[in-house]
Amino acid sequence: MDANSEILTNTDATKALKRLDNALKTYKISEIYANDVSDDYGKKKIASLRLEFAKHELLQAMDEAAKLGLETNDNDLIKKIFIKN
Repeated sequence: MDANSEILTNTDATKALKRLDNALKTYKISEIYANDVSDDYGKKKIASLRLEFAKHELLQAMDEAAKLGLETNDNDLIKKIFIKN
């Protein structure tokens, strides 16, 4: 592996980690909002759709990180929890 491809890999890894971090933050915020909203049907529906989208983005970010070799200890556990829901 030459220096250019190593820099590219590090840049890709950094981008994947940032995407994973942002996706996790978005998911947590969406989950909190979905649990707190109880005003009307429209707000509940939007909150649940936003949560599903955040979950999808998080799973995609986890897969992208895994393809780059950036495994976290909780990837399999998180995927099992999401698949059940």
